[in-house]
Amino acid sequence: MGKKVILYSDAESNGKVAAVAVMGQGTIFMHGRVPAHVRRMLLPRKTQIVPFELLAALMAVLCLCPAQLMDADIVHFIDCRPAFS
Repeated sequence: MGKKVILYSDAESNGKVAAVAVMGQGTIFMHGRVPAHVRRMLLPRKTQIVPFELLAALMAVLCLCPAQLMDADIVHFIDCRPAFS
């Protein structure tokens, strides 16, 4: 049985993102904002929450402890149902 990691990611409609990874070695947290050049590439919409949630999930995997996530069983919680589609 491999390492287990619980990953939470979240985003706000203004592009702020955050994530937490909980694993046997401890807890790691990251926060930031989707870069302006990336925000400008998104299609105009009333709100960008779905793309921001997807980017938060991606940033969580890429930015939080990539070495510890290698070969790990990851359970990732995203609080945006449309982001699963």
